Amino acid sequence: MVCLVILVSQWSTRNQRKYSKTVQKQVKGLVDHAAQLAVQSKQDQNEFIAVVHVTEADSLLKAVLTLVHPEDLGKLANIDYMQITEQIEKQKQETTKRLFTKYPTLIPQHTLSTIAGWYPPVE
Repeated sequence: MVCLVILVSQWSTRNQRKYSKTVQKQVKGLVDHAAQLAVQSKQDQNEFIAVVHVTEADSLLKAVLTLVHPEDLGKLANIDYMQITEQIEKQKQETTKRLFTKYPTLIPQHTLSTIAGWYPPVE
């Protein structure tokens, strides 16, 4: 019985992730910067810069996941990870479509670009 209690105790403490204050501060800073870039990409007049900003926001969120587990992101940065990633993905698609609408010669003419969701097929 004692062995069972010890094993359960070790298992439960092993599954609790603890982050240093430095990591918590870095995570909060990266998430805040990603959110600023996502908003900025919506406001950018230049389509190229908008794509750069939203791609950078996406990259920052992915970098955060190398520091913390997605479940812990809500506690550390006060966000819903799934919701923010969906919003940024939607923003990436919108800015890319905006870029391709203005500059249709940039649309890749390959099947893989359509499969990747870069832009609907050109007819």
